[in-house]
Amino acid sequence: MFNCDFNKLAEFPEIDFYMEEHRSAIDELNDFVADNLNDGVYRCLLAKNQTEYETAFDKLFTALAASRT
Repeated sequence: MFNCDFNKLAEFPEIDFYMEEHRSAIDELNDFVADNLNDGVYRCLLAKNQTEYETAFDKLFTALAASRT
């Protein structure tokens, strides 16, 4: 959306932030962030018991640790 939908307002609309050769890597990273980080926070928040919370917490912080490498 930000790559083209606001081009009429952009100072440099020719800049492509979603280059064809990088799209698969960008999409893979977006999927990782959405599933593990964004949804991970909500899984912790919405856990129905301590076991669910700990499972969600561990997955979330494992993802955060993996993103540092």
